[in-house]
Amino acid sequence: MRLNKYIARAGICSRRAADELIKEGLIIINGQVSTDLSYQVSETDKVEYNQKILTIKKASLYAFHKPKNCLTTKFDPEGRTIIYDLLPKELENYSPIGRLDYNSEGLLLLTNDGELKRYYELPKNKILRTYKVRIFGKLLDSDKKQIEAGVTIDGIKYQKQKLKITQIATNSWLETSLSEGKNREIRNIFSYFDHPVSRLIRISFGKFKLGNLAPGQIKELDI
Repeated sequence: MRLNKYIARAGICSRRAADELIKEGLIIINGQVSTDLSYQVSETDKVEYNQKILTIKKASLYAFHKPKNCLTTKFDPEGRTIIYDLLPKELENYSPIGRLDYNSEGLLLLTNDGELKRYYELPKNKILRTYKVRIFGKLLDSDKKQIEAGVTIDGIKYQKQKLKITQIATNSWLETSLSEGKNREIRNIFSYFDHPVSRLIRISFGKFKLGNLAPGQIKELDI
């Protein structure tokens, strides 16, 4: 197995990131630094990173209902709550697939497999994420059509998206699906049309659904 794939399967990082670790001389094979990107790992090889022997783990995937006011990160210099404060210890080395910002909530996938993470994150794979969105006010039909056609805001082009209005009141609820989520995309779009988002919940990621998973709860998924 190619060295970068082995590192990714060990749950350390993606293949691309593994290439950087190899180039930087941070990977030890059988007691020697290896910078050979083409190295094929055999069953008898001992591969080390950060003074730990790497072993290939069975790929697993978990669904986590990320609550609001929680960061999708390993560390926050401001001391705010991070997802690893809420996750069980056995998932401390699992990586999130994509992100949900501090004020957003809902389905967050976690995996120990770098290749699986990369597959679900690559825009070319066009994996849909669906969100329930609560906005202030009623969205005009003309604004809805513009959003569905795709808009450019501050030089950033946002893709087409289909909106489904599910409730109209002082605050309106909508559902929207994206296959590529730019940073704060949904919030930026609705703020541009003077409808700030007051709640954002991811309810599905590809074939995986949030369902009745309560905030802070996790469950293992079949992959």
